[in-house]
Amino acid sequence: MPWEKNMVAMEAAVVTGILKVVGNKLAPLVIKEYRCVVSVKKDLQELQDLATQINSWLEAQGGRAEGNWLKKLKDVAYDVDDVVDEFQLEAEKKDVNSDGGTVSTYRTKPKSFLLQCTAAWKIKDIKKRFAEIVKQRADINAIKNNIPDAHPARHITVELLPLPNVDASSVIGRDREKHQIIFKLVESKHQQKIKIVSIIGLGGSGKTTLAKLVFNDGNIIAKDFEVRLWVHVSQEFAIQKLVEKLFEAFAENKSDHHPLPHMSKKISEKLSEKRFLLVLDDVWTEDPIQWEEFMAFLNGIAPGPGSTILLTTRSREVAVTVGSSDHFDLPLLSPNDSWQLFQQSIIMPATRWTLQFEEVGNQIVKKCGGLPLAIKVLACALTGKERIEEWKAMRDNSLLDAVGEENRLFACLKLSYFHLPSHLKPCFTICSLFPKGYMIDKEQLIDQWIAHDMVGVEVGVDYFEYTAHKYFNSLVQRSFLQDVDENSYGRVKCRMRDLVHDLAQSILGEKISLVVPKEASSSTRSYRYFSLAKQKIHLLPKNLFQKARALYADKCEVDCKIFSKALKNARHLRSVTMDCVDKELVQAVILQVKNLKYLEISRQYGEALPEAISDIWSLQTLHLTSSDLLELPKSIGKLQKLRTLNLSHCEKLKCLPDSIVNCQMISSIDLCNCKQLTVLPSSIGRNKMLRVLRLGNTKMERLPSSVTALRNLECLDLHDCRYLVEFPKDMGNLDKLHVLNLTKCKKLGGIPVGIRQLSGLQKLGLFALGKDEKFAGISELGNLPRIGGKLSIRGIGPTVENGGRGRGEH
Repeated sequence: MPWEKNMVAMEAAVVTGILKVVGNKLAPLVIKEYRCVVSVKKDLQELQDLATQINSWLEAQGGRAEGNWLKKLKDVAYDVDDVVDEFQLEAEKKDVNSDGGTVSTYRTKPKSFLLQCTAAWKIKDIKKRFAEIVKQRADINAIKNNIPDAHPARHITVELLPLPNVDASSVIGRDREKHQIIFKLVESKHQQKIKIVSIIGLGGSGKTTLAKLVFNDGNIIAKDFEVRLWVHVSQEFAIQKLVEKLFEAFAENKSDHHPLPHMSKKISEKLSEKRFLLVLDDVWTEDPIQWEEFMAFLNGIAPGPGSTILLTTRSREVAVTVGSSDHFDLPLLSPNDSWQLFQQSIIMPATRWTLQFEEVGNQIVKKCGGLPLAIKVLACALTGKERIEEWKAMRDNSLLDAVGEENRLFACLKLSYFHLPSHLKPCFTICSLFPKGYMIDKEQLIDQWIAHDMVGVEVGVDYFEYTAHKYFNSLVQRSFLQDVDENSYGRVKCRMRDLVHDLAQSILGEKISLVVPKEASSSTRSYRYFSLAKQKIHLLPKNLFQKARALYADKCEVDCKIFSKALKNARHLRSVTMDCVDKELVQAVILQVKNLKYLEISRQYGEALPEAISDIWSLQTLHLTSSDLLELPKSIGKLQKLRTLNLSHCEKLKCLPDSIVNCQMISSIDLCNCKQLTVLPSSIGRNKMLRVLRLGNTKMERLPSSVTALRNLECLDLHDCRYLVEFPKDMGNLDKLHVLNLTKCKKLGGIPVGIRQLSGLQKLGLFALGKDEKFAGISELGNLPRIGGKLSIRGIGPTVENGGRGRGEH
């Protein structure tokens, strides 16, 4: 049956993603000469060969596999990944210890020798299990020969376009609707009551895109409304949540750093007596009481006449509930507009557009039923496919025969997922850990990918982050991630459409748990991912986390003792994200989970981290934000694999321990809004891999001179450093710097002459003219051709003197 075939194809796609991750881990183990690998190197090589062969076969023929066999293969593939991950960590740890003289040989350490034997046995055992599963396939010869000759594998690398901007020229077939909506928004300039206009349409029909076109209109909307705010609502509609999102919309600051009365006051100051346009995107609530509470809040801030809400929703009932004065039912695209959008969305050489491709392409577009999102995702899935047979296979896929627009869109998303490169599949599915509508921080998402070994090594690329950036752009280009937004401080966030989120969770299927099970069962023991929100966790099965890889817990009420016991068996837990927790729970995680690679804790009510944090040798990412932290343990320098340290909004933190310079792999440090921070370690320049250093809104007066030794530094954020008086003179050494954010550095005496050497600089924020020759003159801006964004120039006088150096204030 077609349905069963599609489910098999889905399972095959999941397995290819897992095996790609396994390959990422096996490659360095096979190539590099680790001391403890010698006895099992042959097994590792055979395991790598087996994974490569079965992965190649699945990518080409996965839809023909037998369902039960694929499920067994998926379970074994997860176990292979766990064993290899455990072995890799032990190999690296023992290798480093041996180099450092901590462990000379295994013969002098019985425990180490025992661990080596155990690890070797696990590798041999999992290789045997994997081989047995593969042999169960009737067409084992096809596996060994990779792919049948009739269908040769083609691995095409396509450089996708940069992140797309929503502008009028890229949106097709919506001009009439745009002008109609703008007219309705501005026609009641003197109306005291807040007007509500609703855009109603199917998921994927372009409601949000149309609303963005209206919101960004510079000819009418920008001139008629004093304030414009955009809030993505999604399925969670609550007055407190909406107040938080409103605050974040203009403050560019996380709401969890501020109490509700403070946010309400700031919103009132922003909107009182002003004519505003508020876009509420993706509203689901049909509860009139909830809506009345929200409108009472808005009316309470005394908005100016003509203030308007533009609302997008899938449901006409929602539009009625909120009392919309005008409804706009968004039509599907016409056949001509659909074809134009398809051609615009696909990347294909003009020489390949033959009549045959046009004919098949039109047939594919017709099956999309005029849904813009469906058209775009299939166009991106076909990018790089230059054989007509591949286009015909897409056209003839039974998924596209789904009945109903919503089902058809979901089918198109599934089909697009099938055509994702194997390295992007796990990167996509792990996004489902975040709640629906959640604004995902790009840097933290990339940290998760790296922690789960989803980012492969590229020849000539020094940082995993560079490769992961390409992955991110690819998912955006394929419409799996949307609403990409960069704030004035350079932080990029995005979100997933609700339907795309549903797809990601459906792919993980029985491997992800959204609730806390009360008792053990065969299914609870197979959970690999946990995404828990606002739950009471007072009873947990003993082995619940035995196979867990990732735990996301947002605002959960947790019994620390019960939770600590459950964590004892969490040997494969790679990432933990928790919000609103006390120090006992943080301590439980740190003491119990020894192979952790990613730890994110926000709003931790404790002033210190346990010294045991330094025992988590594998830790790569530590996000500890909005906490009462006073200091980091001095032993933090033992974390040799640490890549990212984020302590933003730790308002009591005064300094970093000097030992941080021993973290030689660290590439990003974020100390923004650590308002008591006054100094950095004097030898910070020893962190040669550092790319990003964020120090905004701190009490820094001077940076250590060694900062200029950070030759790989790309971003130095010093916004709102109101106490900063000078900058190191050798800043010209930082020739890779793209961002030097000096916005609101009010006491800065000037910019050193070396700034002219930073030819790649794209953001500066402030150019302060000094009073003597050691500072750069205004003419040096001519050597910075790529500077963009807002730039304030301080110190320009009525005349220009001394070769471009000015006096006075401007």
